[in-house]
Amino acid sequence: MKPPAKKLVLFLFLFIILLPEKSYAVSPEDLAASQLNYAYANYLGTGIYSAADRSVKVLHLPFRYTLRETTPNKGGLRLRLPITVGVVDIDYFDPIFPTLPDRFETLTFVPGIQYIQQVNDYWTLSPFIDLGIGVDFATDNNAYVYGAGVNSLLVFKYNSFNLEIYNEFLFAGNTTEISDVRNEFSRFQTGINFQFPLDFKAWGRDPAISVYYLNYLYFNRLEFLRYLNDPIEIAVQNEVGITFDTSPDMKLVGIPFSRIGLGYRFGNDVDVVRLVFGIPF
Repeated sequence: MKPPAKKLVLFLFLFIILLPEKSYAVSPEDLAASQLNYAYANYLGTGIYSAADRSVKVLHLPFRYTLRETTPNKGGLRLRLPITVGVVDIDYFDPIFPTLPDRFETLTFVPGIQYIQQVNDYWTLSPFIDLGIGVDFATDNNAYVYGAGVNSLLVFKYNSFNLEIYNEFLFAGNTTEISDVRNEFSRFQTGINFQFPLDFKAWGRDPAISVYYLNYLYFNRLEFLRYLNDPIEIAVQNEVGITFDTSPDMKLVGIPFSRIGLGYRFGNDVDVVRLVFGIPF
């Protein structure tokens, strides 16, 4: 997905004008509300994450820009420009403003660069490194977010059917201004996606359905919700889902995307309903 510069500026402008006013004192209530782990949120997809009777809404916009196309003889380069918004315990059914959150709790922008190597006709290997910043509006506190890893994608085609096998190793973390303590985690992700075509046309395009399974293995337990008497930690999670695809790609507000679907992630008392744009990996 390569959004035009004007659309990216528009998104940033909307975020800025909706940001809450800064507070100069941190109340216990604000500290309790500010629970979303910056690094974890940056590497999640859009969805509703529920744990310990609290609900965290995450809006993840995985913008990216291709600096150099991948060819069989030369690796490609891509800028990663993700923007992530976290909203904690907001009632979307408020009778006055049914869809507008009261305020954003966290906002992160963690740019990075990724190298894409086409190893052979069916295998792509892509190392990456990220470094950015997050803002916690409940506590008026900033965090520095970092991450690095490598992912592998195998794509096997048989007639019009596709089988995709994905693996990723990720190391990520953050450190905040009010504390020198680092919150780091490492994760190994495995995914399988099976795509098969449908025998009809949709909006003049060729549609397809994909079903997928993902497993997330955390080598050191990750604190998903912080500042609780018993913080919610994650060690293993699984996800299943389904996506709808068209060829050529669909568009949302003029931005092309390859797939749209829903996923359900579960494990370690954290349940997620995830909205999937593009490949679910």
